[in-house]
Amino acid sequence: MIQPATLQNRSLLSSLSSIRELPALSLLSIVLVWLVGTKPAFRSLDNLAQVGQEAAFIGIMACGEALVILTGGIDLSVGATLALCACVTGERLTHSSPVWLAVALGLMVGAAGGW
Repeated sequence: MIQPATLQNRSLLSSLSSIRELPALSLLSIVLVWLVGTKPAFRSLDNLAQVGQEAAFIGIMACGEALVILTGGIDLSVGATLALCACVTGERLTHSSPVWLAVALGLMVGAAGGW
């Protein structure tokens, strides 16, 4: 049976951990309010779509890294592999390769790096 004092200690610890993030959350809130108030381009739908597109790459990469961590491993090469795939694909696209070929080469490089 859990003693009431233990429950109070747990609630105290959880409130202290939320205070730890409070300065970062406050600063983020202040910056967001300032940007929305002073920059009309920041509050446009185009900007929101651009932020979503930029965050998608990191989100996809985070899903792959989460699978690695859940299986008990640590793999810091996920970001480097993503960068290598992007470089190979971009290099092929700038040298007039068809899009399907550039994407296929990037995927093969990523598969080889992951293997």
